[in-house]
Amino acid sequence: MRPNSFGTLNYGTESSACHQSYRMASELNFGVLTSPDISNSDLFIGWAYNPFYSGNSQGNPLEDFKERGGRVIIVDPKYTPAAKLADIHLRPDPGTDGALAHFFGNYLIQHGKTDEEYIAAYVHGFPEYKRYVRQFTLEKTAKLTGIPEETLLAAAEMIADSPVFSIYISGAAIPHHTNGMQNCRAIQALLAITGNFDREGGNLPVEYPLDSRNLKVEWDKFADETRPLSEDGSGYQNSVA
Repeated sequence: MRPNSFGTLNYGTESSACHQSYRMASELNFGVLTSPDISNSDLFIGWAYNPFYSGNSQGNPLEDFKERGGRVIIVDPKYTPAAKLADIHLRPDPGTDGALAHFFGNYLIQHGKTDEEYIAAYVHGFPEYKRYVRQFTLEKTAKLTGIPEETLLAAAEMIADSPVFSIYISGAAIPHHTNGMQNCRAIQALLAITGNFDREGGNLPVEYPLDSRNLKVEWDKFADETRPLSEDGSGYQNSVA
């Protein structure tokens, strides 16, 4: 579809309702999208990771990782083919992913499993984060998420025992919630406090070739008196017609 079919280059797609909030979370937390470096991880956490039904090209890396002895946590209310490969399958009530992530953050802090040098150099707002996640105790998180306490504890211990881990966050399932962006940010915070962002075996920064920020649009060829360029030249003002 031509984006200017209706007289404007503003447009919406299905990503406006799903992936976009994940992108916003990534850019707020890291300034860029990331990709899990699963082949070099000790532990892979697949949050709503279901490649055998959606994105099947991602299934082989998980199977290969598992065959090499890698440990896997799958977070998904449904029992999926990916869950069959999991050492631990967490089945939270839909929409409680942020609480689950904050429980893990609190556990890692309380057990001295954060990367203090990395935090001091690169992480903004850690003291506030530390105070906030303190409320997500084992008992409270079990009640909020519906996950049994012993399962929560086993997962937290596995993460704590895996200094190098990577996380895949679904661009659809997690953002499809009224608090989707913040849930994504909560999950991503685990990478920050353990030094697993921009680190081999963690999540690496990526730039996608079809990212709109990388498109060289000749804005002046489309602008006219009813659709003038914005003052910074990055797009258009609202129509004045």
